[in-house]
Amino acid sequence: MTQLEFWGCAFISFGLPLAMFIFTVAKDPLRIIVFVARCVWHGFVLYSFPLFIIFVARCVLLCTVHLSIVYYLCC
Repeated sequence: MTQLEFWGCAFISFGLPLAMFIFTVAKDPLRIIVFVARCVWHGFVLYSFPLFIIFVARCVLLCTVHLSIVYYLCC
């Protein structure tokens, strides 16, 4: 009975991911590699790149303000 419960719970838990693996990854693994690479690229473009632009804009703004203050105080 213990082994029956184990296999029953295992197929309930992992049945859907196993079916998705069989019907997608096992049929065309190259497509999955391309999908994952595309997701990583979109994740970089959508999340990291705008943060990088904000960081650069903030640095430029702070440098401009700092140089203005130094110029005002020195001249």
